[in-house]
Amino acid sequence: MGNPEVQAREWFMRVQSGELSDRQQEALADWLCESPENLAAYQHCEAVWEQLGRLDTAEVPVERADRVEGSLWQRFLLAASTRLNGGFFPGWKTSGFALASVTALVFGVLFWNGQPTGPDALKFETSIGEVATYQLDDGSELTLGARSRVRVVMSESVRRVDIQAGRGYFDVVTDPERPFHVYAHDARVEVVGTQFDVLRTERRVTVSVREGIVDVLATDPDQVAAEQPSVTLRAGNRVTKERHETFSAIDTLPEEDISAWRQGRLVYHRASLNDVVDELNRYSSDRFTLASPDLGGIELTASFQIDQLDALPELLSKTLPVRVQKESDGHYILFSANAPYGS
Repeated sequence: MGNPEVQAREWFMRVQSGELSDRQQEALADWLCESPENLAAYQHCEAVWEQLGRLDTAEVPVERADRVEGSLWQRFLLAASTRLNGGFFPGWKTSGFALASVTALVFGVLFWNGQPTGPDALKFETSIGEVATYQLDDGSELTLGARSRVRVVMSESVRRVDIQAGRGYFDVVTDPERPFHVYAHDARVEVVGTQFDVLRTERRVTVSVREGIVDVLATDPDQVAAEQPSVTLRAGNRVTKERHETFSAIDTLPEEDISAWRQGRLVYHRASLNDVVDELNRYSSDRFTLASPDLGGIELTASFQIDQLDALPELLSKTLPVRVQKESDGHYILFSANAPYGS
C-alpha cells in the first residue's frame, strides 16, 4: 500500500492536467473506493485547491451533468456503489455519505478535467513560426516556441505551468518557498530557480537544462512506484520520457544548443524523425508528413537556421535514408530512399 496523501496529490495533479484517459479514470474511481483514507486524502487536495480559487464543484449547475459521458459516469457510480455498499468500508455500509462523497468527487473529475478555471489561470499561445517571450507575475520569463500553448497559474503559494502543446524555455526566479512546476503529458518538472527547456510532442516529453538543477518526476500513478520515478538533471543534461514509459538515460549536449531555437537556430542531437517533423510543422506553413511510421525512428543530428527552411528537404535527402517528395499544394512527404516513385 502506498502513502494515500502522496497518491492523492499525484491523482489530483493528473486530473488538473487534463491528461486522464478512460482507463485511468476507472482506476481513480477504484482507488477512491478502496479506503476512507484515500477518499479523505483526495478531499484534502480539493480543499487546498479551492483555497487557491481553482476549483469549486459546489457551484456547478446540476444541468451540467448532461455534458458528462453517460457510460463513463455509470462506470464510476457502479464502482463506487459496489465497493461501498458491498461492505468494503464496514462503518459506512448503512450511510449515504460515502457514496455521495465519491459521487461528488467523480463529477468534479469528469467536469473539470482539463478546464482552466479561476482568476489566476492565464493562457499563452503562439502561431506557426512565432516565438514570443512573456514576463510572469513572479518575475520569471517564459519563451514559447512556434505553435505552442500553455496554461499558467501564479498565486502566493503556487507557480505552475501546463504545457499543452509545443515548447517552452523557462528562466525561473529563485523562490525556495514556492517551487516552480511545469507539467507536460505524464511528467512534472520541479525547480526552485533555474533555466531549462521543455519540449512536448505527441509521443514524448524532453527536458533539457541550461543552468542549475532540475528534478523531473513521473506523474502517472502507474509509474510512481516504479524503479525510476524521478531523475535529477544538471546543466547540459537532457532526459526524454515517452508517454506512459520510464525515463530514458540522461545524455549531455552543449548548453548553448539548448536554447538555440530562441536565436532562430534549430539544433538536433540524435533526434527522431518523428520529433523533427513535428517541430518543422510548427515553424513552416508547408506541411511535412512521413509516408510510413517506420521512418519515425530514424535519428538526425543537424543544425540549421529557421529562416532557411526552404533548403531543408534537400538537406534531409542528403543526410538521411529518405526521399522527400513535394506535392502540388506545397505538402512534403518523406519516403524511404528505397521506396519506388509513385508509392
